[in-house]
Amino acid sequence: MKLVHESLEECFYIQPDTVNVLVVEPEDNFYLYCSEIIAQTDGADGDFCLSENDKILSFSKIAILVDVFGLKTNDKKLITKLYTYLHSLLDEKLYLETMELGKNWAELFCKLNAESYCPIEYEEDDFALALFKAFGVKFVEEDSSLLEKIVSYIHVLAEFSAVKIFVFINLKTVLTESELSELYKEAALCQVNLFLLENTLKKVLPSEKVILIDRDLCEILVKQEEI
Repeated sequence: MKLVHESLEECFYIQPDTVNVLVVEPEDNFYLYCSEIIAQTDGADGDFCLSENDKILSFSKIAILVDVFGLKTNDKKLITKLYTYLHSLLDEKLYLETMELGKNWAELFCKLNAESYCPIEYEEDDFALALFKAFGVKFVEEDSSLLEKIVSYIHVLAEFSAVKIFVFINLKTVLTESELSELYKEAALCQVNLFLLENTLKKVLPSEKVILIDRDLCEILVKQEEI
């Protein structure tokens, strides 16, 4: 995949083994780049363009992570996808156990109906889905380090959504160099693409391609040895 912007000469080739970093030093320009790509992921027009093999791609493949402290995997859409996935596991791997459990629940409701002074009925289809909801089945969100939370969030979205690119805003201000390197390694292993929008130029790490828009609005390709 390729990400370009109308005002930039350089284009960003999106691939798991390269972390593209756009550093925009003028604060007002940084805000404009950030707000523009966020708006485009919400369906607005803008000067960013995502393509693959000369075909324009939807920005639904991009997730913008502005607040890494508030990452939540248990939203309604992801929970629905989780239930669908777990249901498929029951059908494929645990079919006999599922049938036995369904039989036991049917017998229980029949006995409950016999004991009740008023007749009752229940839905026989998708009882497993009803159990998931009743028992509050969800993704584990443990108290852990910020890096672990980010990695977990990326894993979940990569598995259960159409997201192919994770765009972080000022990530290098909250993670150490060693944590960033670990994140990049995890992303490459999972074939996940990372793109960083930063306001301050920091040390260039081995897997990064860094484009700097300095305060004179000059576009500079920053190499690792230059920092």
